[in-house]
Amino acid sequence: MFFLQAAPPSTTALLLLLNPRYVTDFVLEFVQNACSLLLKLKQPPTSHSYDIVVVGAGIIGLSIARQLLISSDLSVAVVDAAVPCSGATGAGASIPPGIFAMRSRQLWEKFAHDIKLQGLDPQDVLGWKKTGSLLVGKTSDDMAVLKGKVDQLSKAGLKAELLSSLDLKKVEPLVVVGEEGGGAFLPNCYQLDARRSVAYIEKENRKYAKEGRYREYYNQPVTGWLRSGNGEVDAGQGSPTGDREFQFF
Repeated sequence: MFFLQAAPPSTTALLLLLNPRYVTDFVLEFVQNACSLLLKLKQPPTSHSYDIVVVGAGIIGLSIARQLLISSDLSVAVVDAAVPCSGATGAGASIPPGIFAMRSRQLWEKFAHDIKLQGLDPQDVLGWKKTGSLLVGKTSDDMAVLKGKVDQLSKAGLKAELLSSLDLKKVEPLVVVGEEGGGAFLPNCYQLDARRSVAYIEKENRKYAKEGRYREYYNQPVTGWLRSGNGEVDAGQGSPTGDREFQFF
């Protein structure tokens, strides 16, 4: 079993570490490679046995599960210490740096397009709409950070504009900063509703539950690791009472 972790754990033995803010080609390539390998190792799933366990039920964790379900016949379980959107996904989002931002937008645009092909409105389903982003700085240090971000995004091919305090006032008159301040405007940014997006991905994933290929274990914290004599991690212990184990090798 492969054990996919959607938020950094305390150990890295045979875990894929994913920053929940970024979606890149690496994720998709890993999923494809994992599918090819695991199809060779696949065993018929039982009620508590899965080919892949994804830890973290945010957008990234559930999206990994979705990609595995639609691109293979592997069985997948999603485990979360709480419920979806209780971690980074629910707290908010950030603009990832450089090439990550470009690839992330491309993936979301494709996802929105696929939803539209189903006769659905991406804005209703995902809260997906083009709004632009305005970042504001009040000090010279803030502006140095914003300039670095604008340069980084521009090099990646994304439109970004550094605004002086006067330019900022023209864009957003009610935002008042001192002469040292200003902003950065990203006109082609989109926003989405994390909870709507997660609800849709969950619904799509659950279509595979009837086949015995998908199950969610929410409010099931991974509380520790079971180690062999040489210290290697053999399994993750997945409940406070220790009665559920998610083994991987």
